[in-house]
Amino acid sequence: MRSLHSGAFLANRRNIVLVGGTGTGKTHLATAIISNVVRAGARGRYVNTVDLVNRLKEETRLGKAGALAAYLCRLDVSSSTSSATCRSPARADSCCST
Repeated sequence: MRSLHSGAFLANRRNIVLVGGTGTGKTHLATAIISNVVRAGARGRYVNTVDLVNRLKEETRLGKAGALAAYLCRLDVSSSTSSATCRSPARADSCCST
């Protein structure tokens, strides 16, 4: 957990998926991790999963599919309520997944 909190995983461009039942603290942990790495200088964003899906559908409807994904890929770390996804800014060709 300390390694995650410190953001050590960012340099290796590793994805993190927090799995557990309702109320086990996944969102709390993801928020704490992102808050800490952002305070340390990383670029990050927390996105509600329902809002994320709605925004993706809307940009597809408007013919702008991929704009939000491109934005999220430029971040060092992003998180939704069901997963945390990270990549290093050192590899511009790498992309994040949700």
